Amino acid sequence: MSAKRPNIILIIPDQQRFDTIAAAGYEYMITPNLDRLAGEGVIMDQCFTQGACCMPARAAFFAGKYAHQLDILTNVERWDGQDNWVKQLSTAGYQTASIGKMHTKPWRSPCGFEYRFVCENKNEPFPPGVEPDEWVKYLASKGLERPLDYPQTMDDFFDRMGDVDFPLDTEHHEDMFIARKTVEWIEQRQDDRPLFLHVGFAGPHDPYDAPKQYKDMYRDRDIPSPHAVPGERQNKPPEQNAAMAAYETEATESTIRLSHATPDRLRRLRSAYYAGITLIDEQIGKIIETLDARGLLEDSVIIFCSDHGCAMGDNEMVHKWFMYDSMTRVPMLLWGPKYFPNGRFNALVELFDVAPTILELAGAEVPDDLEARSFLPLLKGDQSSTPSAPSSPSSPFAPRECVFCEEKHIVMARTSDWKLVYYNGKDYGELYDLAADPHESTNLWDSPDHQQQKDKLIATMEDWYARTGGRCETLEDYT
Repeated sequence: MSAKRPNIILIIPDQQRFDTIAAAGYEYMITPNLDRLAGEGVIMDQCFTQGACCMPARAAFFAGKYAHQLDILTNVERWDGQDNWVKQLSTAGYQTASIGKMHTKPWRSPCGFEYRFVCENKNEPFPPGVEPDEWVKYLASKGLERPLDYPQTMDDFFDRMGDVDFPLDTEHHEDMFIARKTVEWIEQRQDDRPLFLHVGFAGPHDPYDAPKQYKDMYRDRDIPSPHAVPGERQNKPPEQNAAMAAYETEATESTIRLSHATPDRLRRLRSAYYAGITLIDEQIGKIIETLDARGLLEDSVIIFCSDHGCAMGDNEMVHKWFMYDSMTRVPMLLWGPKYFPNGRFNALVELFDVAPTILELAGAEVPDDLEARSFLPLLKGDQSSTPSAPSSPSSPFAPRECVFCEEKHIVMARTSDWKLVYYNGKDYGELYDLAADPHESTNLWDSPDHQQQKDKLIATMEDWYARTGGRCETLEDYT
């Protein structure tokens, strides 16, 4: 490993599920730049988020703590981003900058960065009296407005299953704007300190609005159909049916009504989503080219991951907020040929484990109160056969036996072979034998033959709550 401290470029799209990178084995995708990072770097195949929607996932990520420890279980709670590890990088002598989406509340919280260029959700208006983000300001400078009226302007909106036509010129798309501003910032940068740059893309989050040329790339591709057994939600907790029923009455830019689903329309949904990922991949290529042109790339580590995934029709669901792998398992790529060899690992890791990994790469202090564990020893080839013991800079990587995710009153405890989804305060839940049922179709919660396994995972979850401070006050709002 090089003794020189690397520039660290952290790229986080919004709502990109794990099976969306061609080089990771999903050949229906068009992702040449992510393929390069994967081929020359490291693929972490089993990475799971700590939150099943934006704010809990991102708060946990930037704090290195679980969502219940932060009292943030949904997008409703306040997250100002101040409880984070970015300040450790500043103290260690790094220049820190964030361009794009963070999903803080309030929007313009500095989050410990020296520089923030704020771009947020493409489908949420800014209320009167609130300063809009930089994309909305940019559009206003061109005499344009953020597109927010798709249900009203498209007669066939609900038949499109989220696939909408971006009504402005391609150059005005938010993800292109974020990439363009990132490139400009790198080109204009005058600083000798090592760089920590966070780039947050707004896509591929719904509405699925990639310009036509990206959607055309998937028109004739062989893409997978959703994994769903007809009627499977009937043996699942009622919250899932309630969530899908709510979409049947609302009419927002993100509404997808499964009552309108046909095989062709589901294909349209998924291909439009994939097109947004290909758009982002192209923008990542431009950022990499700029780093190279400025002489920064050789001494850089690039980390690519997502905050959470989305269902896209799997398990008769859309969007996120529940605990299926399509929603909780995220891509994780790490590229840094000068700092660690390429490889591929199947160890269970949690998304916020990136935090101490970054700090150790940077030679920065790792706060003692982080729940996250560095997997830098794994990247360097130093792995223990003993699970569960926390890692430290001087110890080998200890693989996790169980990973956790939270959303409202729902918590997931997932091992390599089993998944428990516990609904706090309820007498129902979910249990899946992942080895026999990888698509989580058959709920074994009430199966007499599996009560011992369920009880074992409930005990694991209770131990986790006890070790990490117990159930939070906010949980009472959702039970």
